[in-house]
Amino acid sequence: MELIQSQKGKDLLLSDGYRYRKARTNTDGSVSWRCAETPCRGRFKVSLENVVVNVTRHSHAPDPAKNEAKKSVSNMKGEQRTPLRNQGS
Repeated sequence: MELIQSQKGKDLLLSDGYRYRKARTNTDGSVSWRCAETPCRGRFKVSLENVVVNVTRHSHAPDPAKNEAKKSVSNMKGEQRTPLRNQGS
């Protein structure tokens, strides 16, 4: 899992070839993410300890090349990347 900034300054989570945008912070402190590809309904939930709690199925194949391109653009702009530990799955 890796956290980068979008062109609009929003958080994007990259994981297993999929790209997620932040959907909300839940009352228990966990964070819900939604697949950035429309109209995919894939979701990803991460607890406070950065443990993956839940992942739902995507309606498309993963695209690791697109994620690498997004990371490169983020690096060129000097935006911070934060690696996240995956303790769950």
